Amino acid sequence: MGAVTTFARLDTARLQRSRYRFASQLAQLGLHLHDAARVVSHLLKFGDIDLELTFARPVAFRSTQANAYYWGIVVAAISEHTGYEAHETHELLKQLFLPKPIYLRDGGGDVIAKVVISQTTTTLTTKDFYEYVEKIRRFAATTLNVYIPDPNEPLPADESGAAYPRAVAS
Repeated sequence: MGAVTTFARLDTARLQRSRYRFASQLAQLGLHLHDAARVVSHLLKFGDIDLELTFARPVAFRSTQANAYYWGIVVAAISEHTGYEAHETHELLKQLFLPKPIYLRDGGGDVIAKVVISQTTTTLTTKDFYEYVEKIRRFAATTLNVYIPDPNEPLPADESGAAYPRAVAS
């Protein structure tokens, strides 16, 4: 089981958060750091201040294969169908399936404006990215009548014999 260690650093008059990641293992007899000298080196930079340690399991992010499938198959198929460029399609999909509301509040805490932006896909976990792509595939099939093959499914060929959809650079 891995762990992530988080340190807080006092910078002049205000507290800023800095994050350092160190590989480690929790064992029955204690915490074993894979590079203890590096950890100690970072700790010495902080001087005599309180630090907070946070432990969490490592999170898996999408693979390069998943990224290639997303851009080369999913985004490409919808781009080809709608006529939008790949980056425009990507932004549209994020707006539809990864909305993030931002609220502007006045001095009393009352909401005076709400704007919906989209989240980034780069920080999605493997599970969250899979769910995002599955929502897009369902939307494409039911709303656009566009079939997007499963990642492990062989690609059908178009009239010229080329694999469809053609890969689109991100």
